[in-house]
Amino acid sequence: MVAGDRVPRIAGARLAFLDGMPVAALVAGELRPMAAMEALAPEARAAVRKALLREPGSDAAALVQPSSRTISSTASP
Repeated sequence: MVAGDRVPRIAGARLAFLDGMPVAALVAGELRPMAAMEALAPEARAAVRKALLREPGSDAAALVQPSSRTISSTASP
């Protein structure tokens, strides 16, 4: 658990993680950045947004840095 806003357990809610920490959430079509997102470079923030919104051209693999940082996105069932 981490401090901050809770993400409700509803269908379609998605989370983006970076190194195991939540970076942003998408709930009811609203993008909710979390504290860890502020530490990201502007291009990484844009990539997180695109991945969560599933915009054309979004590629979560582009967010993976050579320094073993990984981004993953999960959806509620």
